[in-house]
Amino acid sequence: MAFGPTFPGKRESLDRARAASGLPALPTGQNKAIFVSLRDYLGGYISGMQRAMLAIAVLSCIGQPAAAASRSDTTAAEAIILYKGGDRDLMVYFLGLGEGMAWANSYLQFTKAGQLYCGPLVMTNGQLFETLEGFVAKHSDAGQLKMGNALLLSLQDAYPCR
Repeated sequence: MAFGPTFPGKRESLDRARAASGLPALPTGQNKAIFVSLRDYLGGYISGMQRAMLAIAVLSCIGQPAAAASRSDTTAAEAIILYKGGDRDLMVYFLGLGEGMAWANSYLQFTKAGQLYCGPLVMTNGQLFETLEGFVAKHSDAGQLKMGNALLLSLQDAYPCR
């Protein structure tokens, strides 16, 4: 017989405390191994809110490559329809294309090389869209081009370098 009270292990104490407070029991089996690994990696107990935030973060990372890949295949004509419909993903992707072209143009200007187009380096999403829409209206076959290609051609058409 041991002298003084005996204390249960950490796992038993945690199980009893969770049961007394009405919280669900910790996972068992294969799910337990994953949960314990994650808990240990994060340095302790994971609350329900932390689990929810972690799940949201993981799911958003999984969905991003699919959204980006689908946008790169969008034609100029499809982009115009989606933009007018208020597709926020397309608007963000479209603005990213415009900013990337502006950065490339800025670098070419800095190195004294020929620029892609000779217009403003900063344009709003609306200005970029109007340039693309005007170009597609003027050149009917341009609607079949990929959105990025059509945007570059529309900027070159609207702001030619002389």
